[in-house]
Amino acid sequence: MDKSIKNVSVQVSSDPMFTITGPKTQNLTFSHPGDDVVMFELKVKESIGVGKISILATSGNEKASNDIELEIRIPNPEVTNVMETVIEPGKTWNLSYHRQELPEPIRER
Repeated sequence: MDKSIKNVSVQVSSDPMFTITGPKTQNLTFSHPGDDVVMFELKVKESIGVGKISILATSGNEKASNDIELEIRIPNPEVTNVMETVIEPGKTWNLSYHRQELPEPIRER
């Protein structure tokens, strides 16, 4: 880090897969070259796919940016349904299978 960098503005932006719930910009002040951590709050919308978050840090004429892609999945989806029965000798059993669907807002994506 250049010694002339004292005040840094860090911005976050995202695609429609996320909602930024906190401040979109945070400012840092450095008395000497070094590192610092900035935290942003984002919320995932109800859809699945790949979302993109962009970070931009600026200080005077200096700029640094980073784009981050995150896979958005359904948390803990139900994987298996089990049905059991005892079939008596000479009897039959018909199983009615119903495929599990994703909720409507997620399926449209």
